[in-house]
Amino acid sequence: MGGHHYQSINLIGISVTSLLTLAGCTYSLSSETPPGDDVIQTTHRVEIPEEKSSPSGSEQPLRETTATKVLDFDICRDLPRWQRLPEAEQMQALEALPRYGAAIYDEPLSPVIQSFWQHRAFSFTTYGLSARMEPLYFSGLWTVQDDIWSCYENGQPEQINAGRLAEVWLIGYHIQSLEWLGDRYIMSVEPRASGFQLIHFSRQEQSDTLPITISTTHDTEVSIYSGDW
Repeated sequence: MGGHHYQSINLIGISVTSLLTLAGCTYSLSSETPPGDDVIQTTHRVEIPEEKSSPSGSEQPLRETTATKVLDFDICRDLPRWQRLPEAEQMQALEALPRYGAAIYDEPLSPVIQSFWQHRAFSFTTYGLSARMEPLYFSGLWTVQDDIWSCYENGQPEQINAGRLAEVWLIGYHIQSLEWLGDRYIMSVEPRASGFQLIHFSRQEQSDTLPITISTTHDTEVSIYSGDW
């Protein structure tokens, strides 16, 4: 799909109890949100091309154009100082989970885990409790999962599953703007040395996979991975 990387995975849902138990893992999960967490909203604006009359004064059909629509977005969770664990520690933590064990080094889990680990932007158009746990663990965000659950306490799961709300995760990027170009979302982000953002915004389409392009403020495209299955 051009320069965009989308992939869906089919894994069995997992129980919350088994996933929240890390055998031999000493990392503590904090429910405190670091200072600076807030919700950012942009101004809702639609740019409409002006009508122009022909020099002769006779009416001419307008050329069909696509208006750019600036979208509001909510940064539900902003953890500017968060960083992923080193990969070796991440794999040890996953292996300690009874759900995974040594299977993380073999098919079919190994390539899925690697895909999550190699990406820093993720999109979601569906929600399920177990369907969030594996993305959290495979991406390394399990270390702050207690800070994330509040983003699903005010009707967001129902809105996501009804096709009204989209969700994007950013690791090491800070959102700057979001636009709708008629068939695709364009998100501009700023690279950061650390940090995580969970973003919600209203959908303008009903595609199974979110049609979105993410680019940095220096026009470098960011590969985004679909966490839906």
